[in-house]
Amino acid sequence: PVINISNTVTPAPIKNTSTPSTLLETTSSSVPTITPTMLIWPTSTAQTLSSFPKEFEYVSLNCEGFADVDTDGLNPPNFMSLSFDAIENLYLYDAENGRVLVYDTSGDFIKTINLPDQWTDPLVYFLPMDVPVFDNKIWFSTGIASNENDRGRIIGTMDLSSGKQGTIELPKPVIGQFISRKFFIDEKGMYVFVRHCADCGNNFFVTPDGNYFDTIGVIGSYYKNGFLFIPQDNPSAIIISKLNEEKKEFTPIKSIVIDTNFYILGVDQYHSIYVGLSPREAPYYMSKISFNEGKKELFNIPSEYFSGKIKTDIFVADSGNIFILTIADKGTDIHTQITKCYFP
Repeated sequence: PVINISNTVTPAPIKNTSTPSTLLETTSSSVPTITPTMLIWPTSTAQTLSSFPKEFEYVSLNCEGFADVDTDGLNPPNFMSLSFDAIENLYLYDAENGRVLVYDTSGDFIKTINLPDQWTDPLVYFLPMDVPVFDNKIWFSTGIASNENDRGRIIGTMDLSSGKQGTIELPKPVIGQFISRKFFIDEKGMYVFVRHCADCGNNFFVTPDGNYFDTIGVIGSYYKNGFLFIPQDNPSAIIISKLNEEKKEFTPIKSIVIDTNFYILGVDQYHSIYVGLSPREAPYYMSKISFNEGKKELFNIPSEYFSGKIKTDIFVADSGNIFILTIADKGTDIHTQITKCYFP
């Protein structure tokens, strides 16, 4: 089945309730100070188990085929994001063909959702960059195509039951190129990355009542259920901040030292943090870091998911299951496959 979207609703305008400087300083010696930094990319040198600090405990990972993606004879797909709903159905966004492919928890194909024509017309809007799923809606970031500075300023919504469209205009543009999410959304609100430049200002958080406030956060930060996970260099660490709804700020509460270069790939429902410790090539190492104990489990993704592939992306579901999206050139066509990995 194919869902086509009709009807449009426009939410109330967003109001600024910003207190942007509150996260840059702290008076408590027990709370970490956040120092904005660039992504802490791992080196390009192939790593081995002995390359990592001793506190990383090696664990095995099981991987199995989840789904083969059918191109349906359309243009070669450009898969830009992979998302999950509350029961872990998987939503794969194909930007080239303006559609979202939906799979159930067993990897069986359910349906195709076609994005409305007005959102996929390159003369009107920028190509939607990111399509998370929340509250029985698909959300995606776009902008007016005639204004480069508007990229990502518009959030479109599509109700999966009624087919109604919604439009939210953000106060600032979303970052253009990014390795993962452009924005995060849950019942507490929406955390948005702004364009990364000297005069673009801070990232910001939109509350459910339509207000927003500026906040700290760098490229590579991750938001989940009222917590903000921020990479920091010198020393390499993850700074964890908690949303203070009354003060309208994210307050730093703890720091987890990593002792090696890393980037954040995802956070599960228990707030365990999944980080990449290698370049996007084999051998590829990751770590699962416990929120409370700071325990670091080390594991690797098999080389077969990187060798000979055009693209390999890794996504973490709420359950902690890890999904690998691989795209390979088979000569006559492009083969796209999703693999599911989990801890035994």
